[in-house]
Parts: sequence; C-alpha cells; structure tokens
Amino acid sequence: MADTYFISYAGADRPWAEWVAWHLEESGHSTVLDVWDWDTGDDFVQRMDEGLRRADAVVALLSTSYFERGRWTQEEWSAVVARRDRLIPLAVEPLVGVDVPAMLAAKIRKNLHGWTRRPPSRRCGPR
Repeated sequence: MADTYFISYAGADRPWAEWVAWHLEESGHSTVLDVWDWDTGDDFVQRMDEGLRRADAVVALLSTSYFERGRWTQEEWSAVVARRDRLIPLAVEPLVGVDVPAMLAAKIRKNLHGWTRRPPSRRCGPR
C-alpha cells in the first residue's frame, strides 16, 4: 500500500516542494501539497490539520526561510514532533546548527542542495 506524504515547506521553496511531490507521486505515493490540493477560500488551518492527520509521514523541506518566525511551518513540524509521527527532514540549502531548532537538530537529514539536477523553476507535477 502506498504512503501519503504531507509536504511542509516555506513559500520560497515551492519549486523544491513540487519537485519532491512529483517524484513521490510518480513512485506511486500520494501527497498533500497545499498549492495542488487546497482551493481558494478553504480554511487553511483546517486543511493543514486534515492533511497532517491523513499523512503517514511529513516531508519537511528545511531552509532558512522554513525556520523564519511567523511561518506556519513551525506549527506543521511541531505537531509532528508532539505526536511522535514520522518526519523526513530534507535540507534544500546548506544549514548550520544554529539555523535548526533544537527539537529538530537531532534528526538525521538528507541534503537535496548541491545536486546537479536542480528542481524546475516552475510546476512540474501531474496536475
């Protein structure tokens, strides 16, 4: 059975988010990606809560933008950590220890930045 992945990202990292979601869907998994799945006028908090509850795991695309104060990304990763759900941290730019909150610092993360195949600058998904 295919897993469902909630993609958590900062707006500046949308190309990476769509790239990751596209690859997951091409591999037979389902994704929850706000720009693909949520409609204008939807209740953002409700949709985020539904998506997090439905997901088997959360893919967090880490960047300095992701950790800026006032972003909803903090609520997303905090909910995952609090419920001890599965979190898959992927760094989309170089990060140093001080860039990452202590709650996430111990998580082993993969680096997507520096790959020779960069994400496309526009949407590449199946929708």
